Amino acid sequence: MATNDWPAERRAYLYGVACLRRYWDELSATERAAVEAVERFAELEATKGDLWTARRAVPDGGRLAEAARHLTYTYRTGSNYSDIRRQLVELARDRSDGPGAAAEQSAHDKLLTDISGRPMSWVFDPRWRTPTVEPIAASIYAARAFDQIPILADAVEDAGCDAADLLAHLRGTGPHARGC
Repeated sequence: MATNDWPAERRAYLYGVACLRRYWDELSATERAAVEAVERFAELEATKGDLWTARRAVPDGGRLAEAARHLTYTYRTGSNYSDIRRQLVELARDRSDGPGAAAEQSAHDKLLTDISGRPMSWVFDPRWRTPTVEPIAASIYAARAFDQIPILADAVEDAGCDAADLLAHLRGTGPHARGC
């Protein structure tokens, strides 16, 4: 990834994390640790060394392991959304056949839209960051309590937000993930 575009890199990391969290129950402890290391790195809470350590701990074998290992190595390989997406599409195909694969790819697409913000047309107005909104948002984000995002929608609306597509997104069924 381009080192001069950290917001885009961060979104790419969080997209990969969100997709791999869909398979959380199938991941080994080392694969989970690798995914968590990538998430911490995206949140500036881990170093490249932490990613390297996590990568080395994931054993060879299987598409999930390879996806987790690849995600921890993207900072060195110049990977981007398209590279991560290609690998995750292959993972979706491996995980299910026929319509199931299409459903997985659709779920990955929705996560990409959630994290990248496209095709949404709104811009978050700083005036909506009130003393009520910020702790609600921080709590939901920290706990990954995305089922509580409709509460955030109410608070943002009370703060003066009239962006119908933003409010609909926050009140929608998601999926929602870190980076949303």
